[in-house]
Amino acid sequence: MAKAAGGAEAGPATVRQGGARGRSGDRGTRRDPVRAGCTAGGRSRNSRHSPQSRADRSRAPDRRWLWWRPPPLEGEDRPARPMTMDTSRYARPSRDAALALVGETDLPGLMARASALRDAGFGRAVSYSRKVFVPLTKLCRDVCHYCTFARPPRPGERAYMTLDEVLDVARQGARAGCREALFTLGDKPELRYPQARDELEALGYPTTIAYLVAAARAVLDETGLLPHANPGVVTRDELIALREVCPSQGLMLESASPRLLERGEVHHGSPDKDPDARLETMRAAGELAIPFTSGILIGIGETRRERIEALLALRDLHDEHGHIQEIIVQNFRAKPDT
Repeated sequence: MAKAAGGAEAGPATVRQGGARGRSGDRGTRRDPVRAGCTAGGRSRNSRHSPQSRADRSRAPDRRWLWWRPPPLEGEDRPARPMTMDTSRYARPSRDAALALVGETDLPGLMARASALRDAGFGRAVSYSRKVFVPLTKLCRDVCHYCTFARPPRPGERAYMTLDEVLDVARQGARAGCREALFTLGDKPELRYPQARDELEALGYPTTIAYLVAAARAVLDETGLLPHANPGVVTRDELIALREVCPSQGLMLESASPRLLERGEVHHGSPDKDPDARLETMRAAGELAIPFTSGILIGIGETRRERIEALLALRDLHDEHGHIQEIIVQNFRAKPDT
């Protein structure tokens, strides 16, 4: 599952990597500090006439989104510049210090320390992004045992939203003041379900990702909303294709523990939840300078140490590439159908 109930990208709590969107920004900044957006038509205004060939552009990191800012909303008050970290007061915990928290039992004291660290590093501003959800398909080849989003094909129901349905949802979002269209979908359903393969063929697309690119382009061109894609584990070429129409992309790490893939654990039978595969997708996105959203799930059978190790793995990726704009910390609570 790419993004959904148990692993949904719209988590109830987020821990920001920084106050700006893009290289060190946060995904919910009302498109403000360093919003990784796009220019009219979804491409840089000069890209069509660039002397750089398409092949060269596909290999090079794409930084054309990183400093675009959309026009402000009426009455919107923006800071003169992105927030910056107060390095004189902020000292990032070392790996050993973070892992030492495994045995911490003083929850109020820990929360007070975390609050002070946040305030020193990033301030207390709370930002957000108005978004509309577009569930392109609820089919998924994975079988995560906590997910309430994915489901098998149902008689009389389409496997995918049509482009007209996608645009209808996006237009409703635009009228409501949204700036972003968040595409949610399952991982590679065509590899599991004949219905998905047949419907993609009828639509004229070889894969779910190819159809997602078309849907994102339609939303961008027709409504001006900025697509944010959550397609799950993808290849480098698919990241490049999505980069053309999506200013940002996302993939929840969920957990860095391969233990959860074992029989009896929540990710057994879900090949796309292999932590190595998910980290590799995020690493490729970093090499391509794609602003990215990720995070962890809490309450799916992981240990406290595994939670910290997952956060450290994400921090290591961001240290290397500077592309993770938001870290979601999402709790799972059992539901009747999980």
